[in-house]
Amino acid sequence: PKLLSETEKCRLWYKPDNVFDMPKVNIMAILCTSAAASTSAVDSVLSTLYTEVLQEHTNDFTYLASMASLHSSIHNNTRGIELSVSGYSQKAHILLKRLVDAMTKLPTHIKEPLFDRMKDKLMKQYQNFLFAQPYQHAFFAADLCLENTKWSIEEKMMALQAITIQD
Repeated sequence: PKLLSETEKCRLWYKPDNVFDMPKVNIMAILCTSAAASTSAVDSVLSTLYTEVLQEHTNDFTYLASMASLHSSIHNNTRGIELSVSGYSQKAHILLKRLVDAMTKLPTHIKEPLFDRMKDKLMKQYQNFLFAQPYQHAFFAADLCLENTKWSIEEKMMALQAITIQD
């Protein structure tokens, strides 16, 4: 990959497909914020809930885009919120723009039933982890010991219970 631009806010890399010459693109962006996971369990749960609600909110057009071989994903990680779009380059920028628009407009468009459904879904994911295989608990416990920004499932469950739509 070739570094095209580097500023304190952005690093832009470019690598053309010179093997297969396919008109495909992978766009990956990390919106860096310390509030995504590293500040507290509440912030970690809030960013996870934000990405879950955003994915559910954008399902109507991301599903249609996936039928045209354009794929997207939104996840939170320790550095921030990761947004990726991949597929044919002719229309990828349109999907990316719609996702970014949805991200900025989400606070005004979110409805209580959607929020409650995603909150319940996340709580069930946390509860189901308690019944996971022992090796998964071992890996998670190792991560808790090695990472400063990792929160236990119990801490996340307590934080999730207190979160409201206003948060």
